[in-house]
Amino acid sequence: QRFFGQLLTGHAAQFKAEGWFENIKGVLNFFDKEHVGAPGSWVSVVDSHILDAIEQGLYLAEDSRRGNASRHYAPGANEWRNFFWKVSEYGAQPPDDKAAELKRIWGTAEQWATDYGYEQARGLGMSPTDRERFLLIDAGNFYRAALRNPESANGALGIQSSACEAMGIMGGVPLAGYECGQSITNDFYKSIDPRTSGSTFDLAERYWHETPAMNRIYDFFIERA
Repeated sequence: QRFFGQLLTGHAAQFKAEGWFENIKGVLNFFDKEHVGAPGSWVSVVDSHILDAIEQGLYLAEDSRRGNASRHYAPGANEWRNFFWKVSEYGAQPPDDKAAELKRIWGTAEQWATDYGYEQARGLGMSPTDRERFLLIDAGNFYRAALRNPESANGALGIQSSACEAMGIMGGVPLAGYECGQSITNDFYKSIDPRTSGSTFDLAERYWHETPAMNRIYDFFIERA
């Protein structure tokens, strides 16, 4: 976490991009609070590839000649390079249309890196727990897809909201289920911006602690969607 902060202030700042990783900082704060991602764990392997792609993207962005070198760069690194160049061009407070373009690049870059990290962990014979998979892969993929195309999130959010309501009905507390569904929807829409940290921390905490029940009902709705 300290290394990532130094990476942003020491390198990303020159592209005016240090404010575009508040969501990752929120998730890292959650990992720290819950003691998730110990060295050698599945989370640490996947997350290290996510952060490595950002670092390599910065390395490429700092000198355009580096992209022509005969070495292998992490999946997502070239997309991050383009992201940093675009942020530098558009400024720290870009207009909405430019911000939407940056979010699309952001979501694409992190998806490439996450997929690569997942495959590397699998190659090492490592498997995630249900909570780890739901947070980093299921919910994470949904988040990244929403960054690329916010409209695509509507259907899946409806499923999650319905799952919350079903949990409330099954537990005999329908009002609590309804409030849970509304909260997830509102928090998620606020979090579909890499420049926000608190909402990603809150979502990570909610998904982490509600994963077992959410998974069962989520799968039920998916099978019938």
